[in-house]
Amino acid sequence: MRIGFVAWNLFQVQHYLPFMSLFDDPVLVIENKGKEDYSSLLQIADEEGFSVLPLCAKNIESIDDLFDIVLCQTPFAKIERLRKVKIGMLQYGLAKEVHNHGPWRALADVIFTYGTYTKNHLETYAPCFSIGHPKFLRNGLKKNSVNSQRPKIVYAPTHGELTSAHYFLDSVVNLSKTYDVTIKLHHNLILNSTLDDELLELANPYLSTKNLEDLISESDIVISDFSGAIFDAIYLSKKVVLTRPNLDGKFVENKINNESLEVAKTPEIGPVVSNPDNLGNIIDNVFTNKIDFSERNMKLRKDLFTNEIKACSVPKIIEAVCSGELQKSQTQRFLKEAIKEARVNKFLLRRVGRK
Repeated sequence: MRIGFVAWNLFQVQHYLPFMSLFDDPVLVIENKGKEDYSSLLQIADEEGFSVLPLCAKNIESIDDLFDIVLCQTPFAKIERLRKVKIGMLQYGLAKEVHNHGPWRALADVIFTYGTYTKNHLETYAPCFSIGHPKFLRNGLKKNSVNSQRPKIVYAPTHGELTSAHYFLDSVVNLSKTYDVTIKLHHNLILNSTLDDELLELANPYLSTKNLEDLISESDIVISDFSGAIFDAIYLSKKVVLTRPNLDGKFVENKINNESLEVAKTPEIGPVVSNPDNLGNIIDNVFTNKIDFSERNMKLRKDLFTNEIKACSVPKIIEAVCSGELQKSQTQRFLKEAIKEARVNKFLLRRVGRK
């Protein structure tokens, strides 16, 4: 069976590693977007002994003849033009479900989720299987801070209009007087140069190149806004503090809405800080358990994640997809063709508009 994993950033590759190790001769397909530095992806592939295939948009359709199935997190360039190769999708987070539960999921022939919550939302589009949270398979679950004298805090804001970084970076850095502070900026915050130079200079001494899962595993408290890091933290039984300035309703857009987990489940996640001046006091109260969400977090974790990690079942499921033993229902096939057609027309209209 010829299997590829499509990625264009480090986050995706790190997510794929537990899966890639389950297969003989997996290939890392790097979607070359032209402006990114792929050296870190090539380094990981070299260390892990995986083959690499760089492809740009104009030749990505060659995937059809090179693989039996490719796995991805999100749609890649010209995915709608593939006809023969099977598409598998791996859930990569629980946040921003207006996007993550969107109809583009119909492009998949099989979807792997963390638990029944997401499975119930996505099985309209394709056969779904709950396999647990595979990000932590390789290193296990580290639930205690190494240094109890200097508690560890990780600040992991999201990107775009929903980020709290512009408002809270200064207050987060001030926490370093009492806590060991690490800042993990979303790759799109850096890639798109969203933060001004002054804020980047302020954050720089606290930035980490370690992957986010390791940082969360080693932390005591995770601070975030609308990032999927919230749910990784809850999975690992970490305390969570939400930094959410008044965004004037911007969160009701094409990413999240009032029904999205990070909004609807706020009372089960952690305290919300809207004023940066209050952050230090809230953090102190959370660390000393004067503010305690542990029971609510435990219930939420049970609702969102399959208890047993079942990544070892993935190869058998993929073999069934490739052999035709496991197929989409008639409705799912109709949806896939409709989404393909819509994407083709969308990009044709864009091209006409540019002319």
